[in-house]
Amino acid sequence: MPLLHALAPLFHAMWQHLEPRTDYALDTFPMPVCENIRANRSRIAPEKAFRGYRASHRDYFHGVNVHLLVASGGFIAESWLTPGSWHDLTGLYGMALDIPVGVR
Repeated sequence: MPLLHALAPLFHAMWQHLEPRTDYALDTFPMPVCENIRANRSRIAPEKAFRGYRASHRDYFHGVNVHLLVASGGFIAESWLTPGSWHDLTGLYGMALDIPVGVR
């Protein structure tokens, strides 16, 4: 995984060189790491900050929120993980969005 983080800026620069003008989409989705019944025994995410609510499903989950900035060609330009209890906008403000000026 550290190798992927080290290579991400290189892939991003290469993508910007190949396709200098593109459209971007921002998406956030939950990624549960365990069932709710096992949340108090979870070693991956032991804190209560990882317990979030999915309004679309009307249920709670125990895990992280994944924030992705995706280019129109399907390339993931930026990614960010936040605890499940954090609001989506908090994750958006934490992302270092490296988008060229004039892109919609």
